[in-house]
Amino acid sequence: MILDLTYKPDAILKEKLNAEFDTLCKQKINSPRLSAALAHMYEQKEQLLVVLEHPDIPLHNNATESAIRSRRIQEKISGSTRSDEGRRARDIYSSIIKTCRRLGISIWEFFGDRISKKGLIQYLPNLIRFRAKQKHKAAAPPNPAATPSL
Repeated sequence: MILDLTYKPDAILKEKLNAEFDTLCKQKINSPRLSAALAHMYEQKEQLLVVLEHPDIPLHNNATESAIRSRRIQEKISGSTRSDEGRRARDIYSSIIKTCRRLGISIWEFFGDRISKKGLIQYLPNLIRFRAKQKHKAAAPPNPAATPSL
């Protein structure tokens, strides 16, 4: 069954899926290991079926895994940093790069704007808030003149 992620199941479908989950987890199996796994799944039923109430919740953690992948590759190549200050600088730099990518902002333009102090690119937290409001259709864009630059 392929579910549309924008679709929120009605009460009848939720009840049917709950019943199917119960049937699957409560069946009698000859394998003790499989029986234990099904029992454990049944204990986690509420967490496993949370998607029925919130279909927008991803069923995987790929975004989280992807977010740290580049850092792990860099650590394998360069051997990490030597000090806490170096680790902090790397973390800040990585965070800015990933945020710019997600917002569709050129990293080079962003750093160039900050170094030149032109202030043409808005403050990143304000852009994040604006995009979230846009996504949820809540408000008008922020005034660029009112946003502080780094």
